[in-house]
Amino acid sequence: MCNERKTPSLCLKLNVPRALYNGKKVDLDSCPIKKDGNVLVPKCALALLGLECNEDYASLDALDRIYTTSTPMGLILINTDCGELPDSNDIPFLLELAHKFIFELPYATIIAKDYAPATESERADFKALGHTLRAMLLKRNNTHPFLFGNQEMFDKLRAIYESKDGSYEYNNILAIIKRADECFECFPKLNEAGDGLCEPMTSSGYGETEYDVGGRHANSETVFEKLVHEAFAYQMTHDEKYAKHAYYCSLGIIDRLHWGPGHFLNCSGATGKLSMIYDWLFNAWKGLGLDTGRIKDGLYRQGLHHGYNSVIYDKCDFPSPKQGTGWRFKLKPDNWNSVCNSGMILASLIVLNDGVDEVIDEEKYNKTSELLGACLSSTMQPHLVMHQYAPDGSYVESNSYWAYGTVNLMNSMAALYDSLGTDLGLHHACGMDKTCYYAVYSESNEFVGWNYHDGSLSGQNTSAFNQFATISGDDTLYAIRKDQIQKGKSVGVLDMMYNPTVRGRSVPELKSLPLDYAMVGIDAFTVKNGWEQGSLFAGMIGGENPAGGSHNQLDSGAFIYHNLGKMWFTDLGSDYYNSRGIKNGIGYFGNYALYRRNAEGNNCLCLTSLPYGQRLGGRGYMTEYKSADTASYSIIDNREVYEDKTAVAKRGMLLTNDRRTVIIKDEVEFLAPETAFTTAHFESDKITAQVSEDGKKCTLTHNDGERIFVTLIGDGKLELMNCETPLLVGTEPAEGEYSREKYSRLVVKYENVMKINTAFVIDTVENVEYNIPDVEMWKTL
Repeated sequence: MCNERKTPSLCLKLNVPRALYNGKKVDLDSCPIKKDGNVLVPKCALALLGLECNEDYASLDALDRIYTTSTPMGLILINTDCGELPDSNDIPFLLELAHKFIFELPYATIIAKDYAPATESERADFKALGHTLRAMLLKRNNTHPFLFGNQEMFDKLRAIYESKDGSYEYNNILAIIKRADECFECFPKLNEAGDGLCEPMTSSGYGETEYDVGGRHANSETVFEKLVHEAFAYQMTHDEKYAKHAYYCSLGIIDRLHWGPGHFLNCSGATGKLSMIYDWLFNAWKGLGLDTGRIKDGLYRQGLHHGYNSVIYDKCDFPSPKQGTGWRFKLKPDNWNSVCNSGMILASLIVLNDGVDEVIDEEKYNKTSELLGACLSSTMQPHLVMHQYAPDGSYVESNSYWAYGTVNLMNSMAALYDSLGTDLGLHHACGMDKTCYYAVYSESNEFVGWNYHDGSLSGQNTSAFNQFATISGDDTLYAIRKDQIQKGKSVGVLDMMYNPTVRGRSVPELKSLPLDYAMVGIDAFTVKNGWEQGSLFAGMIGGENPAGGSHNQLDSGAFIYHNLGKMWFTDLGSDYYNSRGIKNGIGYFGNYALYRRNAEGNNCLCLTSLPYGQRLGGRGYMTEYKSADTASYSIIDNREVYEDKTAVAKRGMLLTNDRRTVIIKDEVEFLAPETAFTTAHFESDKITAQVSEDGKKCTLTHNDGERIFVTLIGDGKLELMNCETPLLVGTEPAEGEYSREKYSRLVVKYENVMKINTAFVIDTVENVEYNIPDVEMWKTL
């Protein structure tokens, strides 16, 4: 089939009540849906093409001239001519098509390839969108509180609190109030004058700029994050101490020189959280005779003013000594986009809802409106942050950056939803409907995160699940989130604001979810053998190794293995972000000589002829995956990762033997003799490894006595090595690098070989004989 990037006659998306017909957006009376595994196209959509349908829906498979372009993205593309349609792998073009009709309002296309002041054309579009949004907002006649819920929501939660019924909801409210009470220990006590709660931030060595060594200014955001709990606690208890304390603490932060616009993440985070505090405590402060205008002035002066400067004028009043251009965010294709836009969107909704007054004059009001249009346009661009989620919701920047970026993005969506009555269709963006499930499958049942790339071992922040369930209608997420909290995950304030009981939604019984999950967007695959704690959890990732990529590492083929409630083989995660000037000296994101950033510090196959073990700019492609009762597996083609040195470079992960045994298999054919090695890292402060004399077996014993067994089948021998002795040139420890002392590794070395055919078998049963076929035969298992 030819692919000329031609716009199809009709573009649809599952569950979206709009279509793109001959390049124009058209509203539909009903949406395409999926039922019993079949994609159903509504009669009204087919009528646009002159196709008749006797029922309300027609099955996609039963129609001629129909092609479903990308199942993970839920797109349905129909042509009435020769049938030429875009390639399903052409994600950028498919996103462009989808973004033309999934959003309710048009957004300004930001074309600039580099940062510069907004053009007059862009500004006109920003203003037009902002004007439409503020008209929608004012039509709602919102009164405080309205951000993430109204007073009726708070009153329902307060009734639960006052009932002392011992319910799940009651206990969660108590947990949040306990965190609010801790604020009185974190900050100085309220003095008689009602001030002195938050001292000016102490100098960090950069004088009055007050930045830390990494160019960040996190303290202001951290304080406001704590005070959100006080605002919630007041709504539950009506105890004035929470409202007063939050007010004067907020003034202390507002009176600082700035909140870090030179590294805009923290500035925006502080602005968004103060927006919540202001909205939720507005009536309480009024009743106490406190000046709410001082808080709103802080929102504008310390937050919105700097956001407007960045997006419209590309300038910053307080550039960071370490990140002088860190204020720029409108063209960021990563978590910066979500985080920075989020705080600006929340504060804009507050200011625009309140209208022009003695604090916000008409000029500031109009600037805020323009900023809201700009930030939403930035969020909606198909080539920026939304591209990360396509096609299936997985996130290349790591699990922890998914949490940072996505929770903020979903906060924006939820704020719009409760302020305007709609999130403008953002939840329909390709991949967004799957992304919460990515979060579920990228951590163990003990809530230990898979820290691929620059990730952390902390559990995923899934506090936005209830919000997304409310907006999207996916009530399974309510059940998943409740189950997570009952098993020990921390409850968040917004968990309660979007609690289904309070929102009048029902929570379905949590049915058994699939045990395997394919993350096509990042070439990754995870497997489990159950959902109970102590179950097996393993994963393997391929993906891109872009030079200087955001939070990436050279780790195609890296794997992890958890079982029996413990982490046995682990990724080491990120290194010290401020390790500039060591190793190759070009900043952290180009510093691939750092152990954790190159292939040696990951559980990969490394070639010693490549400076970092794998090629910068290469990609490992997940060419095949399968989930079945008999066997689940994924296969990665790493030829591109090893430059032009291999004819074959396959790494596969197989779960077999009734989902008990995990096998990592390398099949490599070199074009010339090569020296290579593989590594498998573990925490040697918790785990002891004993390798057999022949190097074919290893027993790993945890401090509590639990054991697993590793068998090497094929080429090479297992060796036990520390992580300080380098196998690649230049990966020895350096000052400023995170310590490797608590880690050791199993290593298999290959000297001047033409082929590698090795299976690394992990099991909980000892002395088992294994017959492992080549990866091309795994499909028959």
